[in-house]
Amino acid sequence: MQGEPTMNKKLSNLFLLSFASLALFGCNNAGNNGSTSEEPITPTTEMDEHLQKGTLHEVNVTESNRPFVQNKKSDYKIYYEASNDFAQKAASFIASQVEMATGVLLPIAERPSVLVDDHFILLGDTAYQASKNIPVSDKDIGTSGYQIYTKDNDVYIRVGGQLGFQQAAISFLKHVIGYTRYSAKIVTYTKEGTTLPDMDIVERPDFDFRTQSNKVETSTSYEMGFLQSGETFYMDSETQPFHNSFDYLPPATYKDSHPKWYSNKGNQLCYTAHGDETEYKAMIDEVYGKMVTRLEKNKTVGALTFTIEDNTDACDCEACKANKAKYGADSGSVVKFMNDLDDKIQAYLEEEAEKTSSPKRELNLIFFAYNKTEKPCATKNADGTFSPNSEDVICNPHVGPYIAPISACYTKSFYNDDNSNYADSIKGWGALSNKLYIWLYETNFSHYLYPLNTYSTMLESYRFAYENHGMYMYNEGQHNQGAVTCFGRFKEYFNSVSLFDVNCDYNEIVDDFFENY
Repeated sequence: MQGEPTMNKKLSNLFLLSFASLALFGCNNAGNNGSTSEEPITPTTEMDEHLQKGTLHEVNVTESNRPFVQNKKSDYKIYYEASNDFAQKAASFIASQVEMATGVLLPIAERPSVLVDDHFILLGDTAYQASKNIPVSDKDIGTSGYQIYTKDNDVYIRVGGQLGFQQAAISFLKHVIGYTRYSAKIVTYTKEGTTLPDMDIVERPDFDFRTQSNKVETSTSYEMGFLQSGETFYMDSETQPFHNSFDYLPPATYKDSHPKWYSNKGNQLCYTAHGDETEYKAMIDEVYGKMVTRLEKNKTVGALTFTIEDNTDACDCEACKANKAKYGADSGSVVKFMNDLDDKIQAYLEEEAEKTSSPKRELNLIFFAYNKTEKPCATKNADGTFSPNSEDVICNPHVGPYIAPISACYTKSFYNDDNSNYADSIKGWGALSNKLYIWLYETNFSHYLYPLNTYSTMLESYRFAYENHGMYMYNEGQHNQGAVTCFGRFKEYFNSVSLFDVNCDYNEIVDDFFENY
């Protein structure tokens, strides 16, 4: 992108018509209880360019004469790594979309032990790919990145983690049949798929984990590149991802025998166990044991959350007050607890990797930076950067905060001075962790169906989050509304593109959506 884009005229005109009948509504600070701001709703055109460096989108695709589907026939088969559900799902997705676009259903199967035929698409199986001297990029593709490489008549797909198969499948379809999924009912194929191009693609989504914001059918969510909550965070009937500390340590079970595990009011945990080292160790061990049980149930999930209860209190015992005075915020006790817990979890994962002679599983431990724990233990410097208040409160490499700036104004980006307090919170946490999980808001819950005008500011806020070590993004919209409005559908499509590549072109996305939806 070059210059300073302005809001697309088509979308702007639609906004003006919508807002003419909604002029009495105030700007939403986006909290679940609705707006408290008196700022008027006007179509904003804030689109300062903060293009990001360090993203990984190396896409080299050139047309070839290699036949793919011609005269309703194809020589190609799709093979996937044995006993890999993620690879199998991606293979089935590729086959179904190729059939929709061309009328030809490609056969799919696990890769046979001896692969004698050519004209195949192979998902995974790194050992076999290495035996064929398929080049491996030295770039870090993370847990959801991928590499696509054509050699002779074959296509090889390699991933950094299991979630990469989904993104690789979407990329393959985009370049072969011109696939784009706009919504549950709208999909386009702009290429005939008669030939298979030469591809050398290495990409990593700018946010490794991206969850849909509005209510989207599960299959559509997959086909747009989003993850389900259960693929990002561990969850079961006993443990939900959010406000779950009492799921792990229910007071009814433990409070009588371990009263020091709980705050003075009893509505939160005490993350220092009131300064009792023996009780603190026992508390860590109990949570660790339950987390290991969950990890054994789910071998692929990328994060476990251990999050405060949903109230505005924190423990005010002498040990917690001492930590707050020492580190500058209530969150210090939580970070230290999570680091100690993570030490045990990572040691367990190392042992499991050694037992199975497999790569160590990547797993993050996530806590809420919310209400009393929203403030990071970091100090703002004269140049606007932040420094940790102590090495004690720097998060372990696999520990990160889940930040939910519920009171920010989302009709302005986080680069805007009006959101400076919330931006500083994100920057401060970015100085303490390189794994920020971020929860933003894109709707007004008091006026649920009208189009909250965050359209031209969302992209800049995503860039801000990426710049400050964001790796997970959830921008809450009409998440429980079955009949999502068309403007909500646009936001979902916009998110599917912009969370993958924060340097995308806003106006191109707008034009693309309204030309095809």
